[in-house]
Amino acid sequence: MFGGEVTQVAIFVILVFAVPWIVGPWLPQQPSNRWEAIASFVPGVWAPTFIAIMMIGWTAGWPGLRRELKARLRYASGAGGWLIVAVSAPALVTLTGVVAARMGGKEQPFIPAAAVGDVVVNALVTGAVGEEFGWRGFVLSRLDRRLDPPTAALVMAALWTLWHLPIFLFPDSPYSTWPLIPALLTLLSFGVFMGSLFYRGEGSVLPTILAHLTLNVSLAIGGAPLSSPVLWWTAAVAYPVLAWRIFQRGDPVRAARTCNDAKT
Repeated sequence: MFGGEVTQVAIFVILVFAVPWIVGPWLPQQPSNRWEAIASFVPGVWAPTFIAIMMIGWTAGWPGLRRELKARLRYASGAGGWLIVAVSAPALVTLTGVVAARMGGKEQPFIPAAAVGDVVVNALVTGAVGEEFGWRGFVLSRLDRRLDPPTAALVMAALWTLWHLPIFLFPDSPYSTWPLIPALLTLLSFGVFMGSLFYRGEGSVLPTILAHLTLNVSLAIGGAPLSSPVLWWTAAVAYPVLAWRIFQRGDPVRAARTCNDAKT
């Protein structure tokens, strides 16, 4: 059961797409405080990690799960520079988009400094951490066994983007005010960017967690409304360039072999 890589990815995608529809009716529909808001997000955004752990445990048992967790959560020797890139690149891209939006007349106050801590906590307990082991650690490492690194990253990013699509379609969703096309293209290109960091980190999700966390926090800090197309188009253009440059450095094939050390 769950034998080949393609089968494993297909089952993962089916399950992770189904979770929001299954658990959605049981979650707070109109959160009245921060903790209810977090509770409304956690089951969906942590589903990729829970499903990946379940599938690895089923196919490889506890030894295989322990081996894969060790491979995905380790710090790769010499990867410190890529951890810096994981933080600095999304911060600079968002800052550039905010400045461009404000120059075009789309301004919004920055959040108070005292609120930044709450933003970081929210990001840590939601998608910035909850999605990475599943989408990058599980899906990308298995696509990599069939595809070259850039193609595997693109396929993973496309699936990840489609998984986000429903949140843009509900009229009461906070994402419904975002410009759909540039926002989805940003998700796609940012997914490829995170894929490139996964390879440079030799199969560790630590760089992708940092990148995802930085993106979410930098967007939440404000400065420009998230309804600004300029903000999203800036990111949609920047991340493919960054990903291409990262894939051009070093040897992604060597990194791909390393990320598959935990093959079950």
